[in-house]
Amino acid sequence: MLDYIMSARWDQAYNFLLSGQPPMYIRLLALNGLFVLLFFIRKAAGAEPMSERAALFTQICLLAANILVLFQGDVERYVRQVLRNLW
Repeated sequence: MLDYIMSARWDQAYNFLLSGQPPMYIRLLALNGLFVLLFFIRKAAGAEPMSERAALFTQICLLAANILVLFQGDVERYVRQVLRNLW
């Protein structure tokens, strides 16, 4: 089981997280920090606990936002191509 961890290409992951302007890890940190900030503001305001559906929706939104940040270049190219074909 540990073979997969030991044989992983960690240099590629490291280079990917350092790529971009600002670097990818800064973008992900800022996005996830925003969600944590909203959580703390909600908790400090004394809001009722979220329903199961609302919590699931929030987690899906966070996952989707992270995926969009990770694949931002591909998503932008796809949207441009779709818009170009529509017009």
